[in-house]
Amino acid sequence: MKKLLFAAALLTLTASAASAGISLNWNQCYPFAPTTGLNRLDNCYVCPNTADYRLVPSFDAPSSIPNFVATRSIVDVQMSGPVPDWWRFESGGCRAGSLAVQVYNGNVTQCPDAMFGNNLTGPVLVVFNAFGGNANYIRIIADLSRDNDFAMTAGQHYVGEQLFINHAKTTADCDLTPTPDTTPVCLGCNTTTATLVLQEVQLYVSTVPAVPPIVLTSVDVGERNFVNFRGGAGAPVPTQNKSWGAVKALYR
Repeated sequence: MKKLLFAAALLTLTASAASAGISLNWNQCYPFAPTTGLNRLDNCYVCPNTADYRLVPSFDAPSSIPNFVATRSIVDVQMSGPVPDWWRFESGGCRAGSLAVQVYNGNVTQCPDAMFGNNLTGPVLVVFNAFGGNANYIRIIADLSRDNDFAMTAGQHYVGEQLFINHAKTTADCDLTPTPDTTPVCLGCNTTTATLVLQEVQLYVSTVPAVPPIVLTSVDVGERNFVNFRGGAGAPVPTQNKSWGAVKALYR
């Protein structure tokens, strides 16, 4: 009987997930800044360069979820040309380590942080450069998990994590004193445009035995799941890749 009840609850949760929207924005969650968060046009090569870019995936809870523990966001990046050094975040790339997964530090009234107020495990970040054999394409998979259960409210808009892009290796030493900075500059920030699309958000629960994640892919009417960098480069075509599971042990 317990198995039948659990199966029925899981089917209800999965069915409702289809109508739960996902959103993507710069710096703040989408409901808080839907217009100003669409495009970034900053001049990359200025002195001093202290700016940062924060990419914020967010979602509507598809149902009341009493035991949420982890989220995965899949973001695809379409470039206007081959991926330049400035966007090479993968291991061994010119700016390896300049993309990181962090907790959200923006508006917490309209978009509560589902990771706030607990010890986090992870995060885990994987960057696939030239994903799917396309030299102009990047796929980013970001995972963040809690060490305890969090009760989500149906219909509430949540942020699971944010992707933080720093400006390391963007600008050479500005004042040349006391000695010139020999850190190499990774070019391509100003010259290559990009469109970033949140393809899906996966929600994990702490059920034992483990169950498949709740996968959110739809976009609510009037909202969007993409942002532009320096004008955009056209939306990437979704590529199915749901078998990646290197961090499943974190959620059990």
